[in-house]
This record gives sequence, C-alpha cells and structure tokens, in this order.
Amino acid sequence: MQLLIVGIESLDAATGQRIEWLAAASDEANARLGARPDRIWSEIRNRAAKVGDERAIHLCSAISFHYLAAEISLRRVSEGYHALQRHVHRTKTPIGHRFTNMDTFDLYNDLHGFFVNLGSTRDYLASFIAEKIDSDNPVSGHSSLLKRIRHSDAEVHRVVQTFSDREFSPIGLAHIGEYRDILVHRSPIGSLTEDWVEVVGLREPLPQGAGGVSLKLPANPFDLAGETVDALLLVHHALLIMAKYLIEIAQFSPIRPYRPHLRVIGGQIEEVPE
Repeated sequence: MQLLIVGIESLDAATGQRIEWLAAASDEANARLGARPDRIWSEIRNRAAKVGDERAIHLCSAISFHYLAAEISLRRVSEGYHALQRHVHRTKTPIGHRFTNMDTFDLYNDLHGFFVNLGSTRDYLASFIAEKIDSDNPVSGHSSLLKRIRHSDAEVHRVVQTFSDREFSPIGLAHIGEYRDILVHRSPIGSLTEDWVEVVGLREPLPQGAGGVSLKLPANPFDLAGETVDALLLVHHALLIMAKYLIEIAQFSPIRPYRPHLRVIGGQIEEVPE
C-alpha cells in the first residue's frame, strides 16, 4: 500500500473549521484539460440563464451539483479510511488481519453515495446531450442515450461510446451502476461478523511493519472472481474519468460558457458587458 493524495483541505488556523476541499482528480483534470468540470458546467448554466433556457439551467445545475456531491463523498470515503486507520494503530492490528467495526458501514454508505452521485451526473449529462446538443427528444438516462446513438458516427457520440465501453480502463461509465449494486450486496448490514477491511503492509518510504487499511473491490465489476483494487484508489480514478468526460462533452455544447465579470461604480455593483 502507498500514499494517495485524493484532495486538499484548507482549514481556518484560528478555529480549525474547514474552509475548502478540492479533489485532486478535479485539479488534475484542470491541469491536463484547462478546466474544472463543475465550473465549466456552472458557466454553461450562466449562459443558459442569460437567454432564459430553463431546461438547460436545470440540467446544468444538476450536473454541477451531483459532480460536487461525488467530490464530497470522496472526501468522506477518505475520512472513513482515516477513522479505520486510527483504529488499526490504536489496537496494533497486525498486517494480514481482516476486520469490521462500526465505522465499516459508514464507509460502505459513503462509497455507495459516491457512485449514486456519479451515476446521476452521467444521466443528467445524457439528457443534456440528447436535448441540447442533439436537439432530440428526452432520454431516461445514460443507457437510453446509448441505445439511441449505437449506430451514430457523430463526434460527440463517439466520445460517449468510448467512455461507455465495458473495457474502458481503469473505470468507465458502464461500471458505475455495477459498483453501486456491489456495495449494496456486500455492505455489513445489521451484522459485524463479516471481515471486509484488510490490514496491508506499507510500501517504502513509509514505515515498514506498520499496517494500512484497504477495502477491496473487484477491479472489473463484471468479473467478481477476478483481481481486486483498493476502493479509495478506485473512486479517485472514477472521479478523474468523470471530470475528463464532463470537460470533453462541454466542448460540444451549443450553449457557450459564460463567466460574469463585475465592477463597482459609485458604490453600486454592476455586470461588465461582454
């Protein structure tokens, strides 16, 4: 096991209160593609508001909200790992031991919430593609959009199809619902007898002999008997893939992003004309 930076948290020095949380996946997408997904979809919403497109306002707001909610779920998963890590060090649990305690269900709940929000982001984006990019009838969700475009060679549809391929690695849009269901079936509801969290050895340069916690999920949700992957690593990559997908689809939006600029004149705040 090795350290993974999943986000950056800013705290108020005087009060210790959280000021800001930035997911590392969003910042990585920004560094690679020049945009943060939540911001670019908020800016598309701004443009929709200027022209009075209520449906676009709703869809863009939902896309931004559920993506940010997935970010918060990722933060809570990280905090859940921290709580379990403290338990391991406090009890000196040996490497190789598997355990469950009261914090384990919280971790499953936050992982499930992450995939629920990621799925909602994907489905609202499917509606935007169908209605605003394709100027077509509404769809019920991502799977409905895939059926409609299965024979299309339009560039935006090729992007959707690529991210939706079951072989997309390390995790694609087709995997989101599968992981959501896996977490429901595996969660330790009403019982603490199942051993789900494993204590694993740390890699150099971390201290040797000390253990880190890992909750293993299938690396391929369509192959439950295959290799496994750490859940925190998985959701970090899932958020990064969604960030890239949101940014790529935004390039096809007929509603261009708009970031308002304000100025103060005579004590009054006004918007600077474009």
